[in-house]
Amino acid sequence: MMSYAIQPNLFQVSLMSIFRPNILIVDDQIQTAETIQEITEALKYKSSIVIKSTNVISHLNNNSNINLVLLDVSMPTINGEEIQDKINNMFPHIGIITLTTSNELQKAIYSIKNGAFNYLLKPINKQKLSLAIISYIANNNLPSITKINYLNHITNEVIFKDIYHDIHVLGYKHELITILGEPGTGKKLIAKIIHSSSTSKFGPLQIIDLKSELNFEEILKLSNSGTFALEGFEELTPQKQEDIINYIDTRKKGDPPNLLFCIDSIKYKKQLNNSNESVFERILKNKIILPPLRERRNDIKLLSQYFLIKYTSQYERYISNFQEEAIEIIKNYAFPENITELDKIISSAVLVERSNEICASSLPYHIKNNVSIEDQFEKIKYKAILKTLNDTQGNKTKASKKLGMAKSTLNKLLKEYQNNN
Repeated sequence: MMSYAIQPNLFQVSLMSIFRPNILIVDDQIQTAETIQEITEALKYKSSIVIKSTNVISHLNNNSNINLVLLDVSMPTINGEEIQDKINNMFPHIGIITLTTSNELQKAIYSIKNGAFNYLLKPINKQKLSLAIISYIANNNLPSITKINYLNHITNEVIFKDIYHDIHVLGYKHELITILGEPGTGKKLIAKIIHSSSTSKFGPLQIIDLKSELNFEEILKLSNSGTFALEGFEELTPQKQEDIINYIDTRKKGDPPNLLFCIDSIKYKKQLNNSNESVFERILKNKIILPPLRERRNDIKLLSQYFLIKYTSQYERYISNFQEEAIEIIKNYAFPENITELDKIISSAVLVERSNEICASSLPYHIKNNVSIEDQFEKIKYKAILKTLNDTQGNKTKASKKLGMAKSTLNKLLKEYQNNN
């Protein structure tokens, strides 16, 4: 089995091939081939041309980084069907989109039945070809990540090399693991990776919300395989937290199911006190700490590209890239909701963008002004307090009644605002 210590390098190679696919254009009509190449270059994808059918296989042998072949089904000497069969047998990882004329639809149908991703009619429509390529990348190439057990976890950050190593070691030891991270940092995805890397991978992964699950112990007794990812532990009462940990401690090491805690680090810090400190010490013995997105600057552009491919395919939009100004705005934003927020931002931008690149004007207002939604809410709240104080001539008792809060709360908020400004 390949060690996790070296897998991240392979992961990065696989990932970059997703975002910068290398396309081979096979067409005996050089003018058509060059037109197609212009379209692929507009998408910022590398491409090469082969006009002789007898040279296709040798070209693929000499260029191992090719991901996708755009194949004319009516090639002379060796026809498109035969070339497709050879590619399927010799290079099963390479996708094929066939190109055909309206009077050759039977050949196109055969190519689809034989595993081609799609077919396009000549003369080639620029937008349809662009969408076909983007759809292939989004729907067919991304699962290649799962072949090396990363389940679409996308990163270029060196810190994850140590995290992957810890996942491998702890997963096979069947240890109780706690995944600690802010909301939106990917705790569930890491839980899936731990599950797939553990001795419990042949059973199911179940997400258990401890806040709503009254009979956790009974469910645990009835389960004889897989992994439980436990959420909401940090929001329970100290007594309930201790009861759960005490029950877990009675289990023998290796008893199914494997257990993980997914802990919201922000809520954990708020809830931590003298009455539950010892409980958290017990579950944080084997912890995996996920960095927030603001500490993963090398990943922001990478993840943005991933979501761009995802949503251009989903919404059938022809958008190939980001303008430099737009990507700089995204990279400089603080992301209080982490990857979840980036996902929403790119989804929204794809929907409103009308050009073939994401422009700064398509990004949400709070991103362009580098202000989080939470900060905007705080400013609105502060303005409301100041207005109410002004309306009551500075009388805090009257102001607190109008605002529906205790006078002590009003004083506390005013002090916080003064300290922050």
